[in-house]
Amino acid sequence: MKVAVDNYGCTRNKSDGELIKGQIESQEDFFETSIEDADVIILNTCGVKNKTQSKMMNRLKRYREKGKKVLVAGCLPKINKELLEEQKASMVSPDTIDKIPKALRKISDGKNPIYIDKEINSDNKSKLEMKRKIEKGITGIVPISDGCLGNCSYCGVKNARGNLKSYPEEKIINEVNKLIENGKKQIYLTGQDTGCYGKDKRKTDFPQLIQKIIKLKGEFKIRIGMMNPEHLKDSEIREKLIQSLNNSKIYNFLHIPVQSGSNKVLEDMNRRYTVEEFKEIIEEFKREVKNLNLATDIIVGYPTEGEEEFQETIDMVKEVKPDVTNISRFYPRPNTEAEKLDSHTSQVLKKRSRKLSKVAQKISNEKNKSYLNQKMEIMITRNTGKMMRGRTNNYKKIQIKDEIQSNLRPGKKLKAKISNFRPRGLTGKILEIM
Repeated sequence: MKVAVDNYGCTRNKSDGELIKGQIESQEDFFETSIEDADVIILNTCGVKNKTQSKMMNRLKRYREKGKKVLVAGCLPKINKELLEEQKASMVSPDTIDKIPKALRKISDGKNPIYIDKEINSDNKSKLEMKRKIEKGITGIVPISDGCLGNCSYCGVKNARGNLKSYPEEKIINEVNKLIENGKKQIYLTGQDTGCYGKDKRKTDFPQLIQKIIKLKGEFKIRIGMMNPEHLKDSEIREKLIQSLNNSKIYNFLHIPVQSGSNKVLEDMNRRYTVEEFKEIIEEFKREVKNLNLATDIIVGYPTEGEEEFQETIDMVKEVKPDVTNISRFYPRPNTEAEKLDSHTSQVLKKRSRKLSKVAQKISNEKNKSYLNQKMEIMITRNTGKMMRGRTNNYKKIQIKDEIQSNLRPGKKLKAKISNFRPRGLTGKILEIM
């Protein structure tokens, strides 16, 4: 059977995509092919936003119109099972990736399999023990956990990923080491919330895991995945994490989603921190980590957000000055507490998101302008022959035009002088090849 995988969503979901491909590769009667040539397409979905859900449903429809059979995987089957059932879709979930071969055979027989409830992570097993097909390139993805400890009122992903299940420390370290030995130069540590790693009685924590990883031999960079502010209220955790961020093997980058600048809205969202605590956390990281690159997320138009609360969010962004602010308009997700609330009109959501986007873009531009004429170390992540793309030590995107050096491979390091900037990245000129 010819099978194609269409991956969508976050880094955590892309890691599951490698497991999906591993399941195909493990069967003699299956082989991976292009979407055009496939008998069955596995659509590895994201369902965090309504807009994303619509994209997934459009893809499902488009593939069917081309005569393709589709197996829907990823988060959407658990976030909105009812919607997929209306479309008579075959389904597997993040917990039932091991059922993919069985599901594919049933689809081949004209049946409509649904496997979404069994947990493959029981009995202390982790997805790191499953067969994976590692993607080409210099980047390796290592999941450290499934689920989280939160219960945010708006979040549908909790329904898909469940409660926190941290993977064994030694298995994570072994997986990182294997990727490094296989030539990976960037390692993404990923989870729904990396900050809570180990808090499910693993007798460890995320900074301790990082400290062990950076002792591994080899030349590589670790990108820390998203972590919620509530886990950074602990000063000891912050101190240990700061030590890690000041190590040359860790990108000076943090993704800490604040979601709102209003304490009232944060409480309504069931976020377990205050705006003041968030500011204190960021202030310390900025003070102790040179050139910290900070990304955050904000939901505009939460049902209990009035004009006053929205203004508090704008004021907070202007004060904290994140390098990147990812803005989402609120839309109720199925089977969440926020689904029961009266939503704002689309006009209000559009107006607020546009206003905040202008503020955030201006800040991003100003932050990147501050790098002008600086000399920075770069790792090349892509080379088209005419344009090189890379990352600075603090994970800033950078473009370098240099046709003379068109033979430089991804993973190569160089020094560059920042010659231009834009809100989402930098432009540089090569000074030295390292």
